[in-house]
Amino acid sequence: MDRLFIITGASRGIGKAVTHALASSKVFNEGPMHFVLTSTKKSDLEAAQASLEQLVASQHGNISNLKVYLHPIDFSVMEHIESNLSTLFGLAQTESKWKQVILIMNHGSLGGLEFIEHVSSNLPQVCQPNCFIEFSWYRKLRGKVD
Repeated sequence: MDRLFIITGASRGIGKAVTHALASSKVFNEGPMHFVLTSTKKSDLEAAQASLEQLVASQHGNISNLKVYLHPIDFSVMEHIESNLSTLFGLAQTESKWKQVILIMNHGSLGGLEFIEHVSSNLPQVCQPNCFIEFSWYRKLRGKVD
């Protein structure tokens, strides 16, 4: 059975490293692995996909067990959050073939690195992607949001 990994913030840093670690693991040879990679920019996701495919090809010889879905999403825009959650959960729920569905919440934003006295002016933009989205995911998992 296939495994589905939904990884937010997957185009760089920790998210990219986690994606590579999962694809490098021995679990990869146990069956197809599907990765839904999210990040703000599609071009960054395309680069992350190319890097992942190159890694898998070099370590496992081919990429036949690898399926990658790119999902650009800006978690700082409220309207994007609700519509994209429905899309991602639809994918996770409509496929009965998943052995596991694993969600790795790695997205985040610091905004500009400024002195603390200037942080209050952009506090909503910093807090929304870093805090609110976790509550939205939880509510969706619990069936409280359509």
